[in-house]
Amino acid sequence: MRRLLIATTIAATALGTAAFAGKADGTLTIAYTDPIELIDEVFDPKGETGFTSRAVNAALLSYDPATGTYSGEIAESWELVDDTTLEFKLKEGIVFQDGSPLTAEDVAYTINFLVNPDTRFRLKTRWGQIAGAEVVDDLTVRIMTKTAYMPILARLVATPIWPSDAHSALEDPSTWGKAPIGAGEYRAVQVDSDKGIILERWDDYALGELPEIERFEIRPIPDAQSQLAEMMVGGVDVAAFNQADLIEAVTAAPNMTSTVVTDLGFLYVLLDAADRSGIGVLTDQRVREAVFHAIDTDTIRRQVVAASDDALSLMRVCQQGQVACPDGGSKLAYDPEKARALLADAGLADGFDVEITTVTHVSKVAEAVAGYLRAVGIRASVNSQTMGGYRSAQADGKINILIQHYSHGGSSDSSNALEFYYASPARDYAQDDELKGLVRAGFSETDPAARAKITRQAYDLIEKRAYLMPISGNPAVFVHTTDVAIDTSDVGAMWVPFGISARSFGWAE
Repeated sequence: MRRLLIATTIAATALGTAAFAGKADGTLTIAYTDPIELIDEVFDPKGETGFTSRAVNAALLSYDPATGTYSGEIAESWELVDDTTLEFKLKEGIVFQDGSPLTAEDVAYTINFLVNPDTRFRLKTRWGQIAGAEVVDDLTVRIMTKTAYMPILARLVATPIWPSDAHSALEDPSTWGKAPIGAGEYRAVQVDSDKGIILERWDDYALGELPEIERFEIRPIPDAQSQLAEMMVGGVDVAAFNQADLIEAVTAAPNMTSTVVTDLGFLYVLLDAADRSGIGVLTDQRVREAVFHAIDTDTIRRQVVAASDDALSLMRVCQQGQVACPDGGSKLAYDPEKARALLADAGLADGFDVEITTVTHVSKVAEAVAGYLRAVGIRASVNSQTMGGYRSAQADGKINILIQHYSHGGSSDSSNALEFYYASPARDYAQDDELKGLVRAGFSETDPAARAKITRQAYDLIEKRAYLMPISGNPAVFVHTTDVAIDTSDVGAMWVPFGISARSFGWAE
């Protein structure tokens, strides 16, 4: 009935609305759910901003998940001078979209701006291992890390390079994204919180072939049903959804279809093994294993996350397209009888009370997990928080069990998750010295084979000691007109390179 009402609403709306531009004039229109504020993933860090920011900006490096290799974008070549110094040679003749030359000065300025203690933005820790940068000559720059830190290459893939003169002239650097100047494939001709964003292909782009789409129009439409109604009348070509009934309703139209894109994100269960919250029982590995055995992750993956098999069944919290992500893995299987036996062996045959902390957008997954735990006698309640509330509870050590989503920060390096969970005192609910030692060793190892071995040991230890278990991948479903083709050959964070980028979109034959 709900699908019928939605489809009827869409059809009725279609009768009174004129069509917008599309394939005929080379303009692809995308609906954004989140408010449009900036084209700047430093000061407005979210997936949708990543899409526009990386279309406008260029970075030193790019990454190919199919081959697991880095290549130069702005950089012609690079070498490790010593354990804490990388030297980059830049390509000649690169210019920004305002016509100014891109030189080593711009690279050094950008890096030093990001790591300057006086520069404040929310995810500053992403660049926390970088000490600074210095110019060698016009086309040579050195970037220094505080200690040996090999994930820096992945971070530089996601670091936009700004023109030093124009950026430094701003009284308030956080406003840069309102009229950004980059060296990427597209230039921003409009950034307006009400009207949206317009990107036009920059024909002087010199770092590769020009993309197929000539123009992107990105419209802020916060309501999913309004987005779908606009799609049915030609006002929007592409939108991303996670509601199966809405997707089914709109793709019933002959000119509409959907494409599933697997991103780097995953849903997971994390337990307070260190007893930071004072719950006590989760310090016992038998109890942690019982919790994991009680959860039917496959059913949650199919019925709650994706309403299909589209969500990845993950054994580890990394993916094979990432640097040093180990293959294999064998997370604890769904086995409620074994869960009950482990609880009894731990002296908890009558179960125990536990609170699951989660955030609003994954609360359905948390409720499903709670149901499975209650089925084996673990009396689970769900505390759904805002992101701010969850972060405060996490830092204060108040979490018993966490159900959350993580995206590796869009990083091509699998150690990003290890750093996120076990290198930060605020987020570390294992407090395992052996694990922390492996994480640190993996950061500093410069030999790729040796580093992969260390990373495998760390991931194996997480699995062996039942600290954290993946529930599933978290796919993005793009609903779009049949005129649009989406390249899904890359695996990555939603909307951003190493996944969906401006180059991922084209026109269907």
